[in-house]
Amino acid sequence: DTRGRAIDLTADGSGSTLNVSSLTTYTDVYAGATSSDPLYSTVTAKNSGAIRSGALTTLQGVHVVLNGTGTLGLAGIQASTLGQFTLSGAGASYSLPALNNLDGSTVLVSGGATASFPALTNFTNDAGGLNNQTRTWQASGTGSVLDLRNVQTITNGLSYYTQLDVNAMAGGVVDLRGLTQISDPSGGDTRGRAIDLTADGSGSTLHVSSLTAYTDVYAGA
Repeated sequence: DTRGRAIDLTADGSGSTLNVSSLTTYTDVYAGATSSDPLYSTVTAKNSGAIRSGALTTLQGVHVVLNGTGTLGLAGIQASTLGQFTLSGAGASYSLPALNNLDGSTVLVSGGATASFPALTNFTNDAGGLNNQTRTWQASGTGSVLDLRNVQTITNGLSYYTQLDVNAMAGGVVDLRGLTQISDPSGGDTRGRAIDLTADGSGSTLHVSSLTAYTDVYAGA
């Protein structure tokens, strides 16, 4: 019975060290739901805690939580699917230079943090076969930046009511300057699907200056 299962890694407090330096793959196959039971497994470093994870390349169904007060090796991560990044902290900078697969994942940046994904060029809003799933890319608060400047295409998933919300809120900035195409394709169950772009609040900026095509084939009702 896969319901409610999770494996959580936490380093919390000065001198706290979780050494998983040989860990390459961290998967939770029944995670990734945003509206029902499947729980994410989580990895959290805070309050000067450190997680040594230099060999880590692959995440599936994992929620990474960082608030700028702990350390976690992110540089080698190449894929994080059906998961979530919650990244915060005034002046904190998070870079995932090797990550080229973020399919079906949420990214939330707040509190004046910056997160960049320079190797990411395409995104598919995969729902993992589940219905009624909403993923979110969001920068919230003055000084908060979600840098996805090299993403060229965003394609919605094929399940019922699969949605992606891209939000610049309360002075946050989402940089998608290289994005040329957003599409909700014709395959699968097209009901209720959408990809929404929102900039709300003074200073909130959503950069999509290269966008030429934005299509939702099952819209218009």
